[in-house]
Amino acid sequence: MHKILSLIFLPLSILAQNNSKVNSFNQMYDLLPTPDNYRTATGAPGHEYYQQQALGGGGGVFFFGGGVGGGGWGGGWGGGAFFGGGRAFFFLFFSGGGGGFGGGGGGINSDERQWAWMDEGLTTFVQYLTEQEFERNYPSGRGEAQKIVDYMSGDKNKMSPIMINPESAYQLGNNAYSKPATALNILRETIMGRELFDFAFKEYARRWAFKQPYPADFFRTMEDASGVDLDWFWRGWFFTNEHVDLAISNVKMKTVIPKDPKKKNENNKNENLLKPKTISTIRNATDIKQTYNEKDTSLNDFYSNYNKFIDLETETDDYQRSVAELTDAEIQMINSDKNFYEIEIEKIGGLIMPIIYEIKYDDGTAEIIRIPAEIWRKESETKISRIHITDKIISQIVLDPYLETADIDTKNNFFPRKTDSSKFEIFKRKTQSSQVNPMQKKGSGKKIIKP
Repeated sequence: MHKILSLIFLPLSILAQNNSKVNSFNQMYDLLPTPDNYRTATGAPGHEYYQQQALGGGGGVFFFGGGVGGGGWGGGWGGGAFFGGGRAFFFLFFSGGGGGFGGGGGGINSDERQWAWMDEGLTTFVQYLTEQEFERNYPSGRGEAQKIVDYMSGDKNKMSPIMINPESAYQLGNNAYSKPATALNILRETIMGRELFDFAFKEYARRWAFKQPYPADFFRTMEDASGVDLDWFWRGWFFTNEHVDLAISNVKMKTVIPKDPKKKNENNKNENLLKPKTISTIRNATDIKQTYNEKDTSLNDFYSNYNKFIDLETETDDYQRSVAELTDAEIQMINSDKNFYEIEIEKIGGLIMPIIYEIKYDDGTAEIIRIPAEIWRKESETKISRIHITDKIISQIVLDPYLETADIDTKNNFFPRKTDSSKFEIFKRKTQSSQVNPMQKKGSGKKIIKP
C-alpha cells in the first residue's frame, strides 16, 4: 500500500503550478509516476498487481439512468457510485450485447479522498450522457462546453487544478464535477470523436473493473487504447487553471495582379469605377461649368486624352513572349481571378485547443474548417495564419460556431465583429413578488388535495 502511494502521490506544489514556460506538447513523465510491476506503461494493471480492498464501513448508493435507450454504448448508458470506508466505487453498466462488458457491469475502486474527480467527474460525465439518451435536448446542468465558461473565466486565485486533493480545492463542485465532465465531453466531441473515445473509455472500464486505478492509469489507458497523444490535453485541463480564448485577430483579402494586359486593364478599370468620389470632385462637377481646356482645345496635350485602360499593342507583345515557355496551368495561375483570404487566429488564453471556424459566403453557402491542436506545437507562437483560396466572396467568419471548446470570450470570434446587443424589460413594480415555476403556473387554479 505504502509503495503504491509513494509512486502515485504528486506534490501539491507540482499540481498547482501554472508554468507557462513548459511546452504543452512535452510528454508528462515529470508529472506521472513511472510504471512498475503493478501498472504498465499503457495504463493496464501489471503482472504483480494486487487488489486494494475497500476498508469496510457503510455507505450510500447513487444510481441514475441504468440501461437507458437502445443506442449509445452498446445498448444504453448506466452508471452510479457506491461509497464506503473512504473509497468510492465508480460503476459503468453497459446493457445489451453491443459493447463494454456485453451486458455485465463493473466496479472501479477509485480513491475519492485523493482524486475526487475520478469518481465525481466521471460519474457526472456519464450522468450527462444518460440524461441526453433519456430525453432529447434534456437541460443538463453540466457536461457541455459552454456550461463551464463562467467558472473558467473567473478569478484564477479562487480556482484549483483538477489534480489537487479535494480538501484543498476551491469551488469543489466545479473542480471535481463540472470541469472534469466537460473535459471528457470535449475529448469525445472535438478531440477524439465519439467512436474512438467510446472505445477507449470502455477499455478503461474493462481493464480496471474491480481494481484500483490512479490518474496515470486513466490517462495512459485512454491514450493507449485510442492511439492518440493526449498529454497536451491532460496537462492543460487537469494540471492548470488556464482557460480557452481564441480570437480572429485579422483577416486580409488579396487578389493576383494578372499579367495578361487585357485582364489587367479590365481589373484596373473596374477598381477605378468602384473608388469613392471626393467631395471636391462632386462639387466641381456642378460648380465649374466649363474648364479652360474645354473652352480652348488647343490647350490639350498627349495626356489630356490618354486612356491608361486601353490595351497597348506593345504590352500584349511583351506578354506573349514572357509566357511562351509556360504551361497552360502556369498561365492560368499568373492570371488567376481567385480571392486569397489570410485569416489570422490569436491564442489569448493559456489552454491549447483545436481551431474550428465556419466560413460563410455571399451566395449563402458555408463550410467548416477544423485544424488540430498540434498547430500550436511551437509554444513561442501565439498567432497563426491560414490562407483560404476561393472563387467566392466571404461574408462572415465565425470561430467555434458550435460552442465546443469552452471559449470564454466569443465577442472576438467573429469577422466582421458583431455589434453587441442587449435587451431590457419595462415593467411595473409589484408590491409583492412571488416565484412561480412553469409547473406551478400550469396547475394554477386547480384544487390541491393534500393527504
